[in-house]
Amino acid sequence: MGASCGTATDAYGYTIEVDAWVEPTSTYGGEWGWKAARVQKISDNGVTLEWPGWNPVLYGAKDIKYYGLKRIMVDKKGTKLMVNQSIKGAAGSKGVVTACGDKEAVIAFNNEMRTYKQQDIDYYGIVVVQSRSCGRTCA
Repeated sequence: MGASCGTATDAYGYTIEVDAWVEPTSTYGGEWGWKAARVQKISDNGVTLEWPGWNPVLYGAKDIKYYGLKRIMVDKKGTKLMVNQSIKGAAGSKGVVTACGDKEAVIAFNNEMRTYKQQDIDYYGIVVVQSRSCGRTCA
């Protein structure tokens, strides 16, 4: 699983660390409507995830593959970021998600593009205010 040095890998080979977010992509979990979960801890035994409303749960490498857990970017509240979503910063500034990957999202505020990592999203209090869905989502 690659649990050394405080990192592990998701079902797709993306690196995950503590405070990263994952979502289930297999039918086991996705069909239950699971939301994103925050990585709380990484150990030799696996990855401990905190799902909204649940106690922390430890997932080993087999579990990660079984549920298709994939690293994603989320807003401060845990909502998955997607291209074309309207967002708002804690200071009230409004913007739009223009690109998104597993570790970074590009957000345009006042026609100025900036790349944000998950810790930046949390620090600036960025939240989704409206989804202008076009069927495209973050990697």
